[in-house]
Amino acid sequence: MSDTKEKKKKPSALKKLFDLAGKNTTFLRDGDEVFVKVYKNKVRQVYPLKSKAYKNYIMAMYIYKYKTTLDKKTTDGVLENLEGVYSLLKEEVRVYTRIAYNHDEIEIDLGDPNWNSIKINKTGWTVSPHKEHLFRPKNTLPLTVPASSAKKLKLFKELFRLSEDDYKLIIGWLLECFMPQEPYPILILQGQQGSGKSTLVKLLRSIIDPSKAPSISLPKEEKDLYIQAKNNLILSYDNQRELKFEISDRLCRISTGGGYSSRKLYTDFDEIELNFSRPIMLNGINNIATQSDLNSRAITIHLNEITDSRMQMKDLESIFNESRAEMLGELCDTVVAILNAEEPELKLGRMADFIVWVTKGEEALGWDKYSFQQAYENNKKEVIKARLENDPVFSTLTKLVSEHDSKIVFDGIPSELSNQLQGRMNEEYTIGNFPRYVSTFSKRLRQLQPDFYDVGIKVHYSKSGYRRIVVENHDFQPEPIEDDEGQSGQEGQEGRQISKKNPSVMSNGEKISVFLPAMPSVPSIYPKKS
Repeated sequence: MSDTKEKKKKPSALKKLFDLAGKNTTFLRDGDEVFVKVYKNKVRQVYPLKSKAYKNYIMAMYIYKYKTTLDKKTTDGVLENLEGVYSLLKEEVRVYTRIAYNHDEIEIDLGDPNWNSIKINKTGWTVSPHKEHLFRPKNTLPLTVPASSAKKLKLFKELFRLSEDDYKLIIGWLLECFMPQEPYPILILQGQQGSGKSTLVKLLRSIIDPSKAPSISLPKEEKDLYIQAKNNLILSYDNQRELKFEISDRLCRISTGGGYSSRKLYTDFDEIELNFSRPIMLNGINNIATQSDLNSRAITIHLNEITDSRMQMKDLESIFNESRAEMLGELCDTVVAILNAEEPELKLGRMADFIVWVTKGEEALGWDKYSFQQAYENNKKEVIKARLENDPVFSTLTKLVSEHDSKIVFDGIPSELSNQLQGRMNEEYTIGNFPRYVSTFSKRLRQLQPDFYDVGIKVHYSKSGYRRIVVENHDFQPEPIEDDEGQSGQEGQEGRQISKKNPSVMSNGEKISVFLPAMPSVPSIYPKKS
């Protein structure tokens, strides 16, 4: 009888482990996920509750105290019960990956054994133990401790033969990794073999978020993409080809702050939600981004060939690594300047927060005022024009806008606009290239709306009894037309410019013969209804 009572009083291995874990752990709830904060060797560390690291931690504690091992079933049972209990915590906290934000302070996990971080605020930056809750994924590598002794970011320009604008865009993208809010632009690096695009991706990431796997594969499943976002500050994908619409759309949502929801495993009603926004890098040989939405969020850099020698590429990395501490220090100094800077007076469109953020750091970097915005806008226009130079709808509409001085270029029904654009077809286009049906034309026009907006043309629809299309000259700057002597129409011989308002008369009054198709007489390519 006494033996039975003694057995009942003896706690099970499950209970002992449960009690042991609860006494030595602080539990944190971030959305649907439970994290743990433990002290190992007097250092505060944060892990997901069901991570292998925390499982090893509690098993080690149990073995140390009770001098016996545990089976996997018992350990998993404890973790399952702990998750159920602490998922009901009322207080929710934010757990970050690599970079944390707290009001006017930015904290960057150094990835060192002592769990130190770089803390950046208006007074400067320091290195000290973690203040915020920073989760360290298993692939995390340590950062170089920053140094402020020299300006070394210009090495990017020298080593990779970048133009001044491309250099500013790449440094701007690095700075946006410190930015406490989305959206983040997507950096696309294109170039032939030997241009160093893969090396550049690796080196850029090594400054802020070094990883055992600097480049990863694009997953087929959306859920896997968000899991990658959870475990990386920077998502970098190597050797990409043309992206399908589904993949392009997912990357856009990650860069601007999107979420993923799915039914929880082994349940009928419970859902899991993953919400992350991350800076993204892509590289490839050909034109990767073909979707307008992705292009509107991207910075595209074309790299020139550097070398075919692997040894020389290793030398390039060696030079870079010697200056990595100073590069990170210069970025930290610039972020301090950004936090102290006043709001610039800018005319903003897409990616406004990003442009403002980098513009605030121009003085610290030694750049001309507002030069970054100019570089960014030039990049977008060049990419759009290169991608759509053979698109008849894009080419003819930009031609139409360039012929008008007024803000409202067109206000009418889709068929009228289509007929006008057909009349401006160049000889390199055939009627077959142009959308055959009005519905197809309207669909293509909608697809191109973001591209038109980025080059300064606003296309929108109004409804007043029937659907109308309105085309506005928002801020379109047509390329100058060269004359026979290679001079632009605006900078050529004085008095020889064609008047926009009356194309048959020069600005000096001289009459000339110019053939222009009469818009009402342009034959429609749409088949007649029988």
